[in-house]
Amino acid sequence: MTTETALPKPQIAPAAALTSDEAKVSSSLASNSKQSKYETPGEKIFEDLVYNKMNFWVNLAGSLAFTESAEYGGKNPISKGIYWLAHEGKEQFAKGLEKLSLNPTTAEKVGHGAVNILALGMVGHLLVFPIKYLENNKLKYVQKLDNWLDDHHNRKPDEAETTRRNEAYARLAEEKPPSWGQLWLARVAGQGVNIILVDALPKMLDPRNKKIPKNLPEGAAAADVDMRLGQERITYWIGDQTKALAGRFTQDTAKLDKAQWWGYIVSLETLCTRITSGVLHGLVALGKRHKEKQIEAHEEYCAKKYGTQDSANTGTMENNHAAIAQQAMANQSPESLATGADAVHASLAQRGTNFAEKYAVPSEAELSNYR
Repeated sequence: MTTETALPKPQIAPAAALTSDEAKVSSSLASNSKQSKYETPGEKIFEDLVYNKMNFWVNLAGSLAFTESAEYGGKNPISKGIYWLAHEGKEQFAKGLEKLSLNPTTAEKVGHGAVNILALGMVGHLLVFPIKYLENNKLKYVQKLDNWLDDHHNRKPDEAETTRRNEAYARLAEEKPPSWGQLWLARVAGQGVNIILVDALPKMLDPRNKKIPKNLPEGAAAADVDMRLGQERITYWIGDQTKALAGRFTQDTAKLDKAQWWGYIVSLETLCTRITSGVLHGLVALGKRHKEKQIEAHEEYCAKKYGTQDSANTGTMENNHAAIAQQAMANQSPESLATGADAVHASLAQRGTNFAEKYAVPSEAELSNYR
């Protein structure tokens, strides 16, 4: 039976009176903790560029161009390929599924639906690659944006702002970027939410759904019965209004039909893209927030276990953690070494230094063992 050598608890010096400079830093840290969830102006711009400008606006513009090629084709090879995929391609895919002994009706629905989802969401799928690259290099680009803002406004950050930025950069250095699996899962989840919220659920809840006769004869739906349900009643109405507006300038039937189509597809794509981009951003932010909670729980655990004082008194905390680490190294027992590693990690976190690769943040399961 081995005996554990208890670590003597280091004495914590009382908080010394803060100098004027230290008071400014402390006040800045306290006030910044209540500011925006983004720690620096550069990070706020980064999030806006990646998840609003690119993930939504670039996605929307690209999706509209892609959808136009799928509907009308074009002279260039890319437009021709998109048109083939949206028409002949999905028919060939459905026939392939039918050869796999699927019911012809089921094969057609699955084949057409799969190709439509792939084609209409293609631009959003492709944007996963630059998003992943930017997230992997987020710290570098946030620092560049902060420096660019300083140069643009001809300003130099004061000591308090520098301290705050260093802490933010340390957090970003420890922040694990979303994995490929997380990003693709977010894309698939966005498509699923789209299918439910934009298509299936509104049509199912539409009171007119029960009034539309089943098993209509060929051509009857288009000629005699209004089949518009759910969001189609809004998007097609916008298309009709766009056509009426275009009628003030031209009477060309082809141009009027295309104006109607554009009114419909812009409203539909805007709705769908907003949902898919919002789901992706939300799930990525949720994953990051989960990691932040782990770090916060770890800091709280260290504060409770070692009796550390107010975070403004960083010098006292660092000395306290350093003393614990030195005693742990002298003791050399596994338990004391683990305790020392915790202390070192807490000290580094206070200094805003990135040693994440060497001292991993404990998981929630590990933290629960100490509470």
